[in-house]
Parts: sequence; C-alpha cells; structure tokens
Amino acid sequence: MLADREKLRWGLAAYGILAALAGLTLRGPFRIAVLILLAGLAVKTWIGILRDGS
Repeated sequence: MLADREKLRWGLAAYGILAALAGLTLRGPFRIAVLILLAGLAVKTWIGILRDGS
C-alpha cells in the first residue's frame, strides 16, 4: 500500500509540474484544454490507485 501512495505522489507531482509549465507557456483556449486534460488524467490516476488498493 505504501508503494501505491508513493506512486500517486510522484504521478500527481508530475501532473502538477506539467500543468504549471502549460499555464506559463500556453495561451488562449489551448491552455484551458491542456489543463482540463491534465486534471482528468490526475483524477484517473487517483481513481486507479484507489481501486488497486481495495
């Protein structure tokens, strides 16, 4: 279970870094689309870890 939490932390940190870079470098509706995509992937990762843990 601890390994799953560690994977979740690293995965969410990677999504956070990508979102920060996208927010700083992109403009307009493309930035919003990329941020929504990254948020969806983060939620999907979180749900996958929850399913594997139970």
